[in-house]
Parts: sequence; structure tokens; C-alpha cells
Amino acid sequence: DQVKERVAQLRTRAPVCTNGQQTKVTLSNPCDDGDFLIFAGLSCLGGEIGQCSYIAQSQDQSGRFWRSPLRVNNDPTNAFSRDMALGILAYAAKTKDAPTLERWVAYVREHDGKMCPVATDNRCDIFRGIRTLTKIVGNKIGANIDWGNLSVSSQDAYAAELYGTIQYGISGFPLHLGAVQLLILEEVGITSTYWIDVARNALNDRQPNNALFAHIARRDDLA
Repeated sequence: DQVKERVAQLRTRAPVCTNGQQTKVTLSNPCDDGDFLIFAGLSCLGGEIGQCSYIAQSQDQSGRFWRSPLRVNNDPTNAFSRDMALGILAYAAKTKDAPTLERWVAYVREHDGKMCPVATDNRCDIFRGIRTLTKIVGNKIGANIDWGNLSVSSQDAYAAELYGTIQYGISGFPLHLGAVQLLILEEVGITSTYWIDVARNALNDRQPNNALFAHIARRDDLA
């Protein structure tokens, strides 16, 4: 009961945009939703089911996803990124919404691996790791994931690469993205393989005082 009480209190304090979606607040923007999709995906995974619907609302009729519902058809440049793609996969893992995932994959496949048409760098290119994780999630929720000529790795090869990124990559947001991928895998029931186990431990070893990383490594007593 205490936990429920505290969660209810936190909800009243959490910043939201005018449509009710969660957001962050900056001095210049009370609804800074440029990174909305990945954080909404995490909220959705954590049981904030109300936020799941906003992810679905971020997809247009063509199957393309945008950064938030408020940006659909209103974000000409850098309108997506691989970080945001993890929000889609978190949503799909939690809700088992196979049709939404299939439509997105079809859009990206038909646009030569581009998640958005105009970007100042390669942020809209979908890399093999994300394609592989999409395939893994799709298989677990009954979605027909067809990347066409775009290659995917085996589950073990993907997990080994994820471990390498966590163990040897730079600190900061890449570690957070690694943590998100481990949470997505856990949601679809992939919780204990050699590479997943060492990736979890590496995540916690890199930042031992991070409560989320400790939870993922099953070291909650350190959090």
C-alpha cells in the first residue's frame, strides 16, 4: 500500500504535455518531447500502461514512427533515431502488439533501412543490432518480421556484441541504451544465457552505484 501511495504521488508531480504524455521540462520548453519514445517505452515496460498508448499514437498510417504523438507529420529533419527505436521494441515487448511492429518493419524495409527520410547524420539508419533485436522480439510476440535484404545476426552474436558495447564502450548514454536492451530481452523471456549474464554483470561493474544497473544485474542489495 505504501508503494502504491508513493507511485500515485509521483504521478501527480511528473511533468506532462498538454495531451497527457510524459515529458521533460527545460527552461525554454515545458514539453520537451524529442526523446519521448525511449522513455515512454521504459515507462510502459515498468507498468505505466497509460504511456504505452502514446507510443502507438506516434506511428502514422504509413507505418513510420515519429518521436512523439505531437510530432507526427511535424518534424522535418532528424525526426527519429536508433534510441527511439528501442522505445518501439519496449512497447512491443510489453503489449505484444505484433501488427504495429510489423507495419514499422515494413516501412523501414521499403525505405532502404531508413527510419526517417531526412537527417544530418546516420541516426535514421537502422543498424543490424536493432534489426536483430526486432527479430527476437517479433519471434517472441508472434510478429512476422521480414527485413528482406537487410541482414540480422544470430541471438548469440547479437548478445555478444551487446556485451562488448557495455564492457568496452564509452560511459554515459551508451550504457543506458545497453540497459534498455537487456530489459527488453527480459520482458520477452530471455533472461539467462552466457552473453546476457556477462553483459548484466559488466553493466553493473561499469557503474556500481546505478540503481537501475544493479537491478538488471540482480544486485538489488547494492541499490
